[in-house]
Amino acid sequence: MGNVFDIIGELEVVDPPLTGGMYTWSKGENHDCSSIIDRFLFYVEWDEEFSNIKQSLLPRINSDHCPILLIYRDWEFSKSYFKFENWWMEIDGFKERVEGWWNSFQIHGRPDYVLACKLKYLKTKLKQWYANNYGSLKIKKIGILDQIQQ
Repeated sequence: MGNVFDIIGELEVVDPPLTGGMYTWSKGENHDCSSIIDRFLFYVEWDEEFSNIKQSLLPRINSDHCPILLIYRDWEFSKSYFKFENWWMEIDGFKERVEGWWNSFQIHGRPDYVLACKLKYLKTKLKQWYANNYGSLKIKKIGILDQIQQ
């Protein structure tokens, strides 16, 4: 392994940060043996030209290796935006629930202020409703991928 690191240093290539896990390969029922075998390497000039390059582990399905995705994008933190799902409209009683929430908000002021406040409160109610009734899709996705792997 020392030779690999020497070559990486001699060639002046960059090994971008790995996110999503610590190892790209593991063996054994409890992953007793693990290592970072798979990786992307690129020249320093790329790092200067394209900042914020990272490699991200993808879910492992039928192999002892995790696929890796090379990502380049602006990593600046941005507040996540609210996402309304169209399928919510098909749930029995959803429209009535939203109407009830909307009418329960007692806001006074200019019409634009009232609208902005009601939308803000409605967003909060919808997020709570979704979390209570449908949970985290991310967690469900991980569970389904685990079932497929088993």
